[in-house]
Amino acid sequence: MYNMLFHYKKKLSSDAIIQFNKDITHINLSRIRILVAIALIIETILAILFMLGIFNGDQIILRTIISIAFLSLIILCLSVLINNKSQKIKSIFIAVAVNAAIFFSIFVTNLLFLSNAFDVSLFLTFIFAISITIITEPIWAIARYLGALTVFCIMLFINGFNGIQPTILINTSAFAVIAVVCSIIIYNDALKIFIEKQEVEKAQKILEYMSHTDQLTGLNNRRKIDEILNAEAEKTYDENYHLSIVLLDIDYFKQINDAYGHLIGDEILKDFSDFILSKVLKDDIIGRWGGEEFIIICKDTSLEQAMSKANFLLLSISNHYFPHDISLTVSMGVSCMNKKIEPATLLKNCDQALYRSKENGRNRIEYIA
Repeated sequence: MYNMLFHYKKKLSSDAIIQFNKDITHINLSRIRILVAIALIIETILAILFMLGIFNGDQIILRTIISIAFLSLIILCLSVLINNKSQKIKSIFIAVAVNAAIFFSIFVTNLLFLSNAFDVSLFLTFIFAISITIITEPIWAIARYLGALTVFCIMLFINGFNGIQPTILINTSAFAVIAVVCSIIIYNDALKIFIEKQEVEKAQKILEYMSHTDQLTGLNNRRKIDEILNAEAEKTYDENYHLSIVLLDIDYFKQINDAYGHLIGDEILKDFSDFILSKVLKDDIIGRWGGEEFIIICKDTSLEQAMSKANFLLLSISNHYFPHDISLTVSMGVSCMNKKIEPATLLKNCDQALYRSKENGRNRIEYIA
């Protein structure tokens, strides 16, 4: 029984459990509205049929019908009023509404017994309908239905119904147990579905991360950079917004691979990526453009500001020692975009500036306005 109750919940983090509780609160509130709306319609129809003489019965039956309709209307109205309230208030309302419905059915059943109508169908219908629709944590389901059975039996004893057939008590007890079992099954099914949904969402996030991330360096890959660049380019239609990019290429990196091997080369690329990440502003976006070539998207940055950033990076890189005491230099190209330039043209200009930097001796910066 322990494994049945808690097997799936062990897989959830505390944040996931909070989210699961929010989800089931939302589901339960919707289901309560549906249940009481159906009950209100049915009891209204029965009351009309009763008053027209189509449906026969004594006055206690009519009072029961009207009471159920009135209770349903109250719960329905309250469920709408608390729609924008906090999670805690919604949870309390659900617990109160469900338990009130169950104990109302016990009270009405006892009234029927007082009129010698030994009928427990209302009580059994209530607990069964609630057990298969309302998602309840197993421990509270056990307390609810076994508590309701206990109260039911105590009320029978207090009212002195000693002549009741044993089958009524047996059936009532069996339904209470069935309600507990149904609640446990429904709760665990809901938990299992939630976990599966979480795993699918996690897998989707991993796939999205992999599709947008360079696996070696952890930086944005070329596809992600293209998406960001196109999105930022839309902002340049505002004349006060400037978009600049910096392309940088590690000088003579092939020689490092040839001398130290590709594993050391990969290690240096990772450390180089972490280093430039630590030197740029948090709003700047860095990506691996390909091989040993990197790109920096500088949001709302003029050409002069981008050149200042590039100079700072150039000096920082040349004064830094990377793994295995290897020093590096970079060639850089800078370009700035305005509303008359397309992203493709911006990249082309920046690439030409980078090429010019290499042609003019490397370890330098060139720009195209």
